[in-house]
Amino acid sequence: MLAHKKIKIETRDFFKQPFTPDELRALLRDLNLRAHDVLAIKSRAFRAAPFQPATKSETEIIALMVREPRLIRRPLIVLDGKPVIGFDRAKLNKIK
Repeated sequence: MLAHKKIKIETRDFFKQPFTPDELRALLRDLNLRAHDVLAIKSRAFRAAPFQPATKSETEIIALMVREPRLIRRPLIVLDGKPVIGFDRAKLNKIK
């Protein structure tokens, strides 16, 4: 979708190039988000996880996301320093 608009994109496959806890923490801080904001609660990995997110701290959620990247909601897009989390066609269509 963004490629059709000729927007130059830089991608990171965080399954092949996983985040470190510090990288993920810094990304979330820069985007003014919490780990809970990008937790993929509809994912199979989340449903299989034996925890309730409300019982986990930010540090614990980040550690879980680093170990299991499928817990990070995708795509996680940063445009002009602002996050677009998940496939939000309306937000992506507004991008020029």
